[in-house]
Amino acid sequence: MKYLLDSDMVNILYDDTRKAHHDALHRRISKLTDEDVLQSSALVLCELEYSFYNAPDKKKASIRKTIVSVTNDFDAILPINQDIAPIFGELKALFKRARNLTRKDMRSHNVDLMLASTAIQTSSILIGTDSIYQTLANLNQRLFHENWIL
Repeated sequence: MKYLLDSDMVNILYDDTRKAHHDALHRRISKLTDEDVLQSSALVLCELEYSFYNAPDKKKASIRKTIVSVTNDFDAILPINQDIAPIFGELKALFKRARNLTRKDMRSHNVDLMLASTAIQTSSILIGTDSIYQTLANLNQRLFHENWIL
């Protein structure tokens, strides 16, 4: 199986101060087989870089360490490519109608929608805690979502 971890999962993975969630995530990852592929996305790296540049100086070293770890620890960092565009467009329109949101409201969901589109395009299971993912999975039967910290 291929698994795509979102930003929250990546942050939990490297933050042992969130003990219960951190431990649960590590237990789940330890059960993966050699055939399983643990992936993240260039979008997650973008969000981490944004966090780095907006963090107080005392937190920057920790965030930079997470960024380096992600690039070294995952089997793959998935790029954003044009193949997700039609998936993204359809998924965003379905989500907008399902939640009756304005165009302005939709902006805050773009990264989550792009991650979900990437998961669909790569036939990966999207791992995250955001409630939007279950809603999107209900709207598109090709999206599979799991929360590994429950």
